[in-house]
Amino acid sequence: MKRLLFCIAAVFLIQTSDFAQSYGLMFSSHEVVQEKRTSLDLSPDDSLCFSGSFDLSFDLNFLPRHQIYFGYVFRFIALGRDGNDQNIDLIYNQGLKTFKVIIGENFSGISFTVDSLKLYRD
Repeated sequence: MKRLLFCIAAVFLIQTSDFAQSYGLMFSSHEVVQEKRTSLDLSPDDSLCFSGSFDLSFDLNFLPRHQIYFGYVFRFIALGRDGNDQNIDLIYNQGLKTFKVIIGENFSGISFTVDSLKLYRD
């Protein structure tokens, strides 16, 4: 009995420190504002700088049997030359069945459609 009490006391009295990375892919739930629920931070200490061009690619498919498919696919936030953040958004509009690219607060003029079968199966 003394051994059991000692073990329980030791568990509560011994302090442990957890070390985890503060970057990478993060998911949050409804308690966080919508724009901050999912984020990917690849550079926790500094900005990523590219010389020349770069490609951003990912796979996307819709889960079947949902009533609504609307909203951000991704938001890319870049630091502009003037030091201000500039966002580039890809959004999906279910009513029009189109993807649109938004830069800042303005429509970029870029929109496209993807065949519905490909969105659900490929």
